[in-house]
Amino acid sequence: MRYIIMLLLSALPFLSFSQYKFEYVWLLGSSSDPNQPLPTTGINILDFNTGELNIHVEHLPVEFFMTNASMCDHEGKLLFYSNGCKIYNHAGQVMMNGSGLNPGAAYSTGNCPDEGNTVPKGLLILPLPGDSSKYYVFHQAFEFDGGTILLKKIYYSLVDMSANGGLGKVLEKNKVILADTLYGDLHAVRHQNGEDWWILVSSATTDLVFSILFTQNGVAGVFEQKTGPIPDPWFTSGGMTCFSPDGTKYARWYKNEQLSLFDFDRSTGLLSNYQHYYVDTTGGVYNVGGCSFSSSSRFLYVNTQLSLYQFDLAAADVQASKTHVGEYDGYLWWGQLPVTFGFMQLAPDCKIYIPSRNGSDILHVIHNPDEPGLGCNFVQHEFYLPALNASTIPNF
Repeated sequence: MRYIIMLLLSALPFLSFSQYKFEYVWLLGSSSDPNQPLPTTGINILDFNTGELNIHVEHLPVEFFMTNASMCDHEGKLLFYSNGCKIYNHAGQVMMNGSGLNPGAAYSTGNCPDEGNTVPKGLLILPLPGDSSKYYVFHQAFEFDGGTILLKKIYYSLVDMSANGGLGKVLEKNKVILADTLYGDLHAVRHQNGEDWWILVSSATTDLVFSILFTQNGVAGVFEQKTGPIPDPWFTSGGMTCFSPDGTKYARWYKNEQLSLFDFDRSTGLLSNYQHYYVDTTGGVYNVGGCSFSSSSRFLYVNTQLSLYQFDLAAADVQASKTHVGEYDGYLWWGQLPVTFGFMQLAPDCKIYIPSRNGSDILHVIHNPDEPGLGCNFVQHEFYLPALNASTIPNF
C-alpha cells in the first residue's frame, strides 16, 4: 500500500496537468485562399474536445509548412496559433504586434511572412506558470552563416491574452534565449514541482544538450551538459526528439545516429543512462522520420519514411523487443505522390497521428499505441482531410 501511495504522489503533477486541454485543437493546412475551391485549400481544424477526433475546414489567412503550434485555454477553447512567421488570434487575425517572428533568413529567403516557417518542431507554446493570461512562444528560424543555412538562436515572444479585448497582444518579441549552432526540435516537460517547465534542445555540432528552465519569472536559466553522441547535421538527416508522457525518458532519432534514449531528471533537467538502439538505415534518401511514446510511456514508436517500429521499454532486452509494425504500402496521392510517413504526434485521444512526408490530405494513425506489436493497430491513410496539408503536425 505504501508503494502504491508513493506512485500516486509522484504522478500528481501529471495527473493535474492532464485536466487541462491546452492541446485540444490542431490546425493543419498549406493554403487558405478563399478564391480557390476546396479541397485543395483551407485550414483543417482537428478538435478533440468531445473525446474523439472531429475535423472541419475553415478559410483562414495563414499558411503552415513544418513550423506549427497552437494553444487552447484550460477548457479546450482555441486561443491563438502560429506558423513561425506570425502569431494569429482565435478570430483568425494577426495578433496585435504578432508579425515579424524570427527575423533573418526566414524572411530573406521568401518563406516568411506568407508561407510559414520551415523548422520542424521549431515552435513551442507554454503557459506562464502562475499566470493564466500569459503565454511564452519559443521559436527558431534558419539563418545564413558563411553561405550555409543553420539554426543559430532560440527566441521567445510573450503573449498577453487579457489584452485587446481578449484577442491578445504580443508584449515582447524575438528575445534571444540561446545562441549556438542548434537543432530544431523544441520539446518541453513539466518540472518535478508540477509548476515549472524544462525545454530541451541539442547542439548540431557537439555533444551538448541545453536544458532551459521556464518558471513564473520567465526563462530562469540555460544549463548545458555533455551526453550521448554528436548528432547528425540537420541537412543530412531530418529526425525528431520526444519526451515520454511521464517525463522520465527522452528519445532522439536521426537516421545516421539511430535511436538515442536517456533517462531524464525532472528536478535537475539532466539526462543520464544513455542507451543506443539500432532502428533502420535503409531507404536511400528517405531519411526523415519521427518518434513518439505511447500514453503510458511504455512503448516508443520510431518511423523512417517507409517503415514504422515499436520498442517495448519494459522489456528485459529493449533492442530485441523492436517490432516492425508498419511498412509503406505504395499508396500514391492522386496517383502521383507517395504517401510515406512524416513526423508524428501523440494526441489527446491517446492515438498517434502521422502526416504524409509529402504534402497531401492524408493522416496515418496508430489507434492503440499501448498494445504490443501489431496489436497497436497502425492504419495507413486512415483519415482524409478536407484540405491539403504540407507535411505538418503541430508541436505540443
